[in-house]
Amino acid sequence: MITLTARAAKRWKVAHASLPPVETGAWVVDLMKLGKGPLLVLIVHQETLFSLLRPAAVVKTLDQVSGEITRVCPGRAPAVTPLYRNGNRRVTGTITDMKYMIRVWALHWALPVVEEKINDTPFSAIGMDLPRERFERFLKGEGDELGRKNVALKLIPGGRMT
Repeated sequence: MITLTARAAKRWKVAHASLPPVETGAWVVDLMKLGKGPLLVLIVHQETLFSLLRPAAVVKTLDQVSGEITRVCPGRAPAVTPLYRNGNRRVTGTITDMKYMIRVWALHWALPVVEEKINDTPFSAIGMDLPRERFERFLKGEGDELGRKNVALKLIPGGRMT
């Protein structure tokens, strides 16, 4: 499932208010601007807070968003329709924190490094766990994400899987 923030829904011309809310199991798509720099697409997995950070010039459609997710979750491409809106307020607050960190870190590092730093930062919404470790457990079907398909994948820098 893909959920859109109001800003992302506006970009892709989707009526945000008409989207049903979902609290877990989806990827939240948000947009952010780096000052006068590029527009970025922030894609966050609700359960693990694992994040992908891509320039909006590269991710222009919702199909491309789904493609970026598929790169880190082979065989688990989220459906582009139906769309939802994020109903999890803790995730929304954490995304706000992430955007602040991204703005600060982007002054000093390239986007792949910033993405790596975000995924190696503990967040209270997931019990001070690291998103990267939580996502690895999610892919293996361990922890409180039990019942998922067991896929043996290894994360490499930049959020890519091998």
